[in-house]
Amino acid sequence: MARIREGLMEWTGLMLSIGVIDETIREAGRASFPLEDRLVADLVPAPQLTVDETSWKESGLLLWLWALVTTHLVLFLIGPRTGEMLENALQDVYHGIFLSDGYRAWNNHLCCWLHLRRKLRGLAESTDR
Repeated sequence: MARIREGLMEWTGLMLSIGVIDETIREAGRASFPLEDRLVADLVPAPQLTVDETSWKESGLLLWLWALVTTHLVLFLIGPRTGEMLENALQDVYHGIFLSDGYRAWNNHLCCWLHLRRKLRGLAESTDR
């Protein structure tokens, strides 16, 4: 939240408390929940779906904020870091190219170049010439 606060201050000059930012994010999530099925339906025809997750603490629990991204839509989901999160959201109806950092249980999977490059660099740096 502190990074969001800092970014808002830098980009807009707006100074908000972390509590206000947190509540705004939660309220936006509650307000958009009824749209989730419609948003998932809008993801299905996309030829490519990029998926990534980042840690998300909520009430002392470590969860994950998932971003499902197409050229026209971004859907955020919060939940465990398991394949079931995606399977429940997409319900076996997405058949396009699936781009992610390491989740390979999907047909037509491509690994994100940034993550692949980072792994290759780490491998190169960890080996003896």
